Amino acid sequence: MKLSTYVRKEQHFQIFIRSRIGEWETYDPSVHGPADSISRGYVVAYANGEVIESLVQTKDLPPGTNYISRVPYKVVKMPQCVVDDPRVQIVHQPSVYHQHGRYCTKMTNAGDISFRVNRFAAFSKVGFLNGYRLSTISNDWFSHEQFMCWYNANAEWLQPQSTVADQDNFGYGNGYWVFEIEFEGKETIRLKSRLPNKKLMARW
Repeated sequence: MKLSTYVRKEQHFQIFIRSRIGEWETYDPSVHGPADSISRGYVVAYANGEVIESLVQTKDLPPGTNYISRVPYKVVKMPQCVVDDPRVQIVHQPSVYHQHGRYCTKMTNAGDISFRVNRFAAFSKVGFLNGYRLSTISNDWFSHEQFMCWYNANAEWLQPQSTVADQDNFGYGNGYWVFEIEFEGKETIRLKSRLPNKKLMARW
């Protein structure tokens, strides 16, 4: 994705530019010029320091940033989930940034009780057996903190009639997004939402 796209996004990102003397500087258009004119290395990170994109030749990252850690690939069973819950609406739709292979996922609290996403992951079908793989960049579940960063949530609990969205989502095929949702003072459920398929995304 072009660096200028991250600059334009409403979501808060940390953007670092490699200076002429090899040091990292926070991107400032008045100093470094237009984003797409940057030819030196750069790093884009979420507020929690996780790198989303980089143009660097080494692992020398700006202080406080890190690549998302990975665990070994494994085949797992699909967790027990509910397919629908009227208190939670999940919609996949085109991203406002129109990046190929990316889409927007919106989550709305349609009920009257606040909830939070404790963790979430994408599961893709493996072969003809009842096996799935965690098809995420980390090969594992994503955390509550990652949900808040990626979905641009400004509070730990999503209030009734509020919506959050990840405009830079990817992952498609024969499988599901699974969200572990805790209702405040109530039960915790796992809600699944089918992954978009290539044909649907092509129409977007």
